[in-house]
Amino acid sequence: MLPGSHTLQALAPKDLLKIRRGSCVRHRFAKSSCRQCFEICPSKALEWRDDGLNWDLNRCQGCLLCTASCPAGALQGSEISFVALLQELTAIEQPILACSSMPETVGHARLPCLGILADPELLLAVTLALGRSIRLNLTACTECQNAAIIVPLEKAVQQHGNRQSATAGTVELIFDTAALDFVERSCSRREFFNLLHNRSKRAGVCVADRLKTDPQQAAYGTKQLPPSRQLLLQVLQQVLQQTPDNLEQSKNHLFPRRITRADCRTCTGCVGICPTGALLPPTEAGAIPNFSAERCIGCRLCQDFCMQSGLEIIVTD
Repeated sequence: MLPGSHTLQALAPKDLLKIRRGSCVRHRFAKSSCRQCFEICPSKALEWRDDGLNWDLNRCQGCLLCTASCPAGALQGSEISFVALLQELTAIEQPILACSSMPETVGHARLPCLGILADPELLLAVTLALGRSIRLNLTACTECQNAAIIVPLEKAVQQHGNRQSATAGTVELIFDTAALDFVERSCSRREFFNLLHNRSKRAGVCVADRLKTDPQQAAYGTKQLPPSRQLLLQVLQQVLQQTPDNLEQSKNHLFPRRITRADCRTCTGCVGICPTGALLPPTEAGAIPNFSAERCIGCRLCQDFCMQSGLEIIVTD
């Protein structure tokens, strides 16, 4: 373990993690099978008690893997704005992301821990918005207390490769310092804006400057998409305006599918339990609920809730 491996806990605010219980699928339905945050947390800092989901700050190591694994966005990194991150990386030809708890590592931008990027949907949104590849500096991660992030990151990068469209760049994990080829950003203000203007003419234009700022916290029970899905949909909307032929077909394969079985009684209970509004009331009485694939996060809460096993959600990795 590196000296100062607890630097993250010393530097991070006490509200490193935010819990939006209204989005947690187990808070919405106690019998839900979702246990992703519990299973991925290496320090077992998350547990289910009588009052619901709880986070033990003293046990937490700040890897933020739970935020990447939560399908509903109930766990979020405090004061982390990916819109701001994208805007910071706009002018970088070969962006490198590093960890703020390891100041000896190099990077053009830093996150509290790179474990927050172990989400293929978030990786896709970032590479689509930038229109180029990114590299993650993991040269110090193998000796860090948060080395557990490596395997989930590798899986997320593989899944990102499966979902990658023609205009999204790749994601490369760098473990060898010699392979970083880090180039410090050094340009005048005028050069920066000239570079940004020239890039805006490309097919794979960076759209970070047109993305909306992060939404405010929603009230308990509000149907809301997790930040990673909101960001991806915003990016897709911007990119589709420029390369519709490349992305329209890919878009149809990015999101889950619903299969309605003959046992469905059209009770619309699944509409009420859905945390994101992916299931909507039918337009005609007795019809099956409408389904918006773009709003489906694959949590399968509707599937767990349906007593008739009348529907199934198919998620493609």
